[in-house]
Amino acid sequence: MKRTMDWIVKSDEIIFYLLNKQPLFLIQIFRWVTHLGGALCSIGIPLFVWLFGPLELREVVRT
Repeated sequence: MKRTMDWIVKSDEIIFYLLNKQPLFLIQIFRWVTHLGGALCSIGIPLFVWLFGPLELREVVRT
């Protein structure tokens, strides 16, 4: 069990350090993608489509 836990921790550290060595622009892109799942986008995009989208999409958003 200890070997498995050590392996998981080591793998997690490797992934952490690899992801944190990325260029700044890539980090900014991932932050933007992360916020797409937030409440503002989850509510705002369907609301925008419902108000301004074509009729076919309005029906989909309404249901």
